[in-house]
Amino acid sequence: SGSMDLPSLRPTVSVLLLFGMVVLLPGVACSGTTPPPSDPSEEGPTQSELDNALREAVTTGNASAIPTLVEEGANVGVRWKFDESLLMKAAERGDEPSVQALLAAGADVDGSNSWGHTALFKAVIGEHVEVVEHLLEVGADPEPRAKFGFTPLRVAAEKGSLQICRLLLEAGADANPITKQGDTPLMIAAMTGDLAVVRLLLEHGADPSIVAEGDATASSLAREGGHLEVVQLLETYE
Repeated sequence: SGSMDLPSLRPTVSVLLLFGMVVLLPGVACSGTTPPPSDPSEEGPTQSELDNALREAVTTGNASAIPTLVEEGANVGVRWKFDESLLMKAAERGDEPSVQALLAAGADVDGSNSWGHTALFKAVIGEHVEVVEHLLEVGADPEPRAKFGFTPLRVAAEKGSLQICRLLLEAGADANPITKQGDTPLMIAAMTGDLAVVRLLLEHGADPSIVAEGDATASSLAREGGHLEVVQLLETYE
């Protein structure tokens, strides 16, 4: 017959979500034909657009978009102002699915910002127990030092986060980190009258004899606050 076989077109398309807009990355494979010159207007998103889309996914908690964006070329190591990482932002929000997706994509679990805060620090500040537990399980440093000598345990003790204090101590955090002002987690817990946290710290080796500025000790701070049960407990360890 005089019929002519038309060339078969096999379009291959990748779909990305960029700021709520679907963007198609065309890649048309043509059988028996020469591909036409590429149209700049049809090219895929730029590196900046991909990175911004990844930031948007983390900011909005769209964890399912993270693997696709990284596969398409988004940089999992991009930063915000103050050198904040994507992982820090997800940890700060308590977004465990995004934390898991970023770690699977190669995010640095111990990367720190200009203040010395890591993703673990951010999760502790937000009191996100499940995120803290997950970060420790994948090997996060349990005692990074921030400015002024603060550690996650110091922050958790101040907040009265008993479960987070336990997780940090069981992961190997030092029970006696001393800030530049000379205070310890035990002093902070004693000052606030948190008997449960004081007991936990003492059981993990916290030293009640450490002296801070102004000759303050855990016992003197507890006594000043009228926390007599805490004073009695501390005396059994002195």
